[in-house]
Amino acid sequence: MTMDQLRYFFGWCALFNYGVLMVWFLLCISARPLLIDWCRRFFHISGETYDKGMFYGMTFYKLAIMLFMLVPYLTLRVLK
Repeated sequence: MTMDQLRYFFGWCALFNYGVLMVWFLLCISARPLLIDWCRRFFHISGETYDKGMFYGMTFYKLAIMLFMLVPYLTLRVLK
């Protein structure tokens, strides 16, 4: 693989994963009561615990995108 191909790959991966993160966020905002009821059936959690889990999950996912996709992309952009 060339540096241009890697940069292209990491750029599109970062954009795709940020799109997934946005869909996740919009689902958590728009369908919160439905999702909490669905999760309560399986895990017996409160609304507070659900919110905390979603916040931690989104935070971890965002940091992973930054670390594994955005930083390599920006590094390859600087090296060009």
